[in-house]
Amino acid sequence: MQIKTILAVFAMASLATAAPEPEALEKRDCLPGQTRFCCTTFFPFDFFIISNLGSGCVKTTAACTSPKKEACCAKPNLQSNGDLACFK
Repeated sequence: MQIKTILAVFAMASLATAAPEPEALEKRDCLPGQTRFCCTTFFPFDFFIISNLGSGCVKTTAACTSPKKEACCAKPNLQSNGDLACFK
């Protein structure tokens, strides 16, 4: 095999393992001490001190409406434009 083909296989394998979780998971309540957000996009992103990322997020205490996803963060960093980073 060529080196380019081998590298492409490894790149595709790493992308497949970094894919976001399916959205059909059961809904979970936030743990005590966590803050609840409703986000247009929210996905796990495990890199150094960051655990999750989201965009179009709004802090809330109620359930999210249909197109938005519920997110829980213990140490949130919500930006003014709605971007959210959850720290470990």
